[in-house]
Amino acid sequence: MPTKRTWRDHTRVEFLSAYQYHELLTGNIDYPMMRYDGYGDGHGKDLHAFITPLMRADWATHREELLAFWISGRPSYKLPNRKPWLLYYGARGTRCRAPRARPRPNT
Repeated sequence: MPTKRTWRDHTRVEFLSAYQYHELLTGNIDYPMMRYDGYGDGHGKDLHAFITPLMRADWATHREELLAFWISGRPSYKLPNRKPWLLYYGARGTRCRAPRARPRPNT
């Protein structure tokens, strides 16, 4: 006997990739051998070269969450989308490097 299929619309969960978390929090770009999904192009190491409207929008959207994680001092393996080779710790009572590393937009 045929069964009825129910189609549901799935909402996309919006969260940053492990490389994007790493780059926004530490200000460093580390490329793996394959499957990189951060802000860089796969070759350059200067994060300033990859500051795009997408990166600024991600920072604006996730700013409170990123700063709360960094100030807590927790390790990166507690993040939702983690990679074991991207291990870093927040520093209690300090601010992450990325906000200071980004130049201010021209107004």
